[in-house]
Amino acid sequence: MTNSNWHPAVRRRYNELLIFFRASVQPFSSITIRNKLSDLSRREKTQSLKADMLFGRHDLLLRLWMHSQVIPDFRYKLAEALNTDTTPQSFVVNEVYTATPKVPEAGHQIWQTVLDPHKVRAIQSDTERSDLAAELVEQNLIIPLRKSGTEFIKFYTAVSLSSEEKTGVLTQKAIEIYQELLKRNTVHYPAVYQGDGFCTILVEGSIRSEHYFNVGSFLDWLLDNIGAHRATTETYLVANAEPFFAGPEQIDDRTFIERRGRDGFIDEFLPEVNEDLSYRSEDVSHFVRTRVQNVLSTSHLPRGTRSLIADYLKGYVRSEPSKSGVALLIFFAELEGFLRKTYPIFLGKKSLDQRTIFAAASIKKENSQYLSLGECLTIYSKAIEASPDLAHSQRLTGAWNEFVQLRNTLAHGDLDLLQWRAHVEVLLAALPRVIQLVQLIAATTGQEPRLTFLADEHGR
Repeated sequence: MTNSNWHPAVRRRYNELLIFFRASVQPFSSITIRNKLSDLSRREKTQSLKADMLFGRHDLLLRLWMHSQVIPDFRYKLAEALNTDTTPQSFVVNEVYTATPKVPEAGHQIWQTVLDPHKVRAIQSDTERSDLAAELVEQNLIIPLRKSGTEFIKFYTAVSLSSEEKTGVLTQKAIEIYQELLKRNTVHYPAVYQGDGFCTILVEGSIRSEHYFNVGSFLDWLLDNIGAHRATTETYLVANAEPFFAGPEQIDDRTFIERRGRDGFIDEFLPEVNEDLSYRSEDVSHFVRTRVQNVLSTSHLPRGTRSLIADYLKGYVRSEPSKSGVALLIFFAELEGFLRKTYPIFLGKKSLDQRTIFAAASIKKENSQYLSLGECLTIYSKAIEASPDLAHSQRLTGAWNEFVQLRNTLAHGDLDLLQWRAHVEVLLAALPRVIQLVQLIAATTGQEPRLTFLADEHGR
């Protein structure tokens, strides 16, 4: 989408509002401020941020389309980024008067494409086929950017009507101002914005340098027109032909994230999903809401266990298989170490003969340090079966095959993250039993299980 923009009707369908900020920055360093705006845009995923440098007491006038949910906090994040003494003042637009082409009616099938976030993002990144983008241009849903050029001077005039006076006349005055601009052939690309904030009407226009003083004649007309309504005006002249800072005219990633909606459980359990727009994040988000949340809520698993599953999924979402592998590696290594260390004590406490249990488990190894996870679990299964007082713990015997296989897959370097659902399902099924087994061992042997996946919210 080079040199083009989405029609305002598309923006509104994505619940975006046009918003301006005016800010004074001291000291003013062009390089520093551009870098800070770039960092802010990247961090907040507001790629469409633009800024003009102004003459006068305000240094910058910033403009962007922003999802309505983001607006309240963004002003403060902008202030922090610019390190301003006062918070930048905002102006949220609720009506625009400017020349825009007509778009298809709401029921037209083309809107199905426009409202598909994945297609829109592909078009914006120029990875979507050009014929689709061409169709959107033909339907005026994508419109060419207007470039004023170096021969033009851009100006803004902020008009503020008192709260008592603006009721009933605001829209009328905004329309009158726009109609007056259309009559003036020397004012190019006129636009009048009606809204709330540091003004009630914001006028935008561009004028050739040889017609510069016509700005003054327009202001004379404007003051005569609104003077009876106790209005004030402030005019800003843009200092440069090109924007001081300019991102691409596109629907921001932040809008897609907010439009997709946020889930309180996911915000706490795996917030990375809410900041990612890939197909992977959507799959994981759905899986967590429909499967993981129910298990974690009903099983009351400790925070460490929740973190284990979250860290595994985080690696998949970020396409970093090593992170998923490390999460499982630590879990299995700690569990195996605990089981190897405690089984001789457990057998002794239950007055069970180790050779008999090993024979029942078909284990011929004599050195316990080489016992695998599967062998340790089998030892405990046979020990529980042989202990009459552990009849209530029979559910902890057998049926460890899939769990052991996951460990073996990791150990052999064959962990395939495309099987992430199956892996998490195995963990969800096995972890409650693992925790109960560890608790039984600890109660029987007196050995405290210092295992990461058992840590609670206090880290114990």
